[in-house]
Amino acid sequence: DHFEQNVKVTSMALYVIRGQGKTSLKDNGEIIWNEGDLMVIPYTGGEAIVHSVSNDQLEQSAALYYVHDGPLLRYLNVVPNGQAFTTTVFRAKVLKEKVASIREQLGAEHRNRLGALVGNPNTQETKSLTHVLWALMNVLPAKSMQKPH
Repeated sequence: DHFEQNVKVTSMALYVIRGQGKTSLKDNGEIIWNEGDLMVIPYTGGEAIVHSVSNDQLEQSAALYYVHDGPLLRYLNVVPNGQAFTTTVFRAKVLKEKVASIREQLGAEHRNRLGALVGNPNTQETKSLTHVLWALMNVLPAKSMQKPH
């Protein structure tokens, strides 16, 4: 019903594939999440992050997809020493509405993608999810496959 993460990274992004629950952060309280939400968490100073399924959902499972910049930090042989941004949550409803508005734009059917970069207010200069991670909310046609790129 819960799992802990204790990784030394400067940024982590978690997308809720299914389920609902909460994420507990020592310095930032709790984040209540639902399917389709996207959370961005900065360096936690080595403190564990605890993810748990809502009490009324214990019979249900949750699935979180997450990425972080740990491999990049190891490659560069560096360690984080502070937060570059604050914890941010992008709600599913807002993300879906943004992508829907792009799909409805004139000429959308001729574009090579129907998506929007998710930009964090804390990193306006890069228009990215964090100072090192980016995310694209995209819509693919039914029964299609997007090749790795």
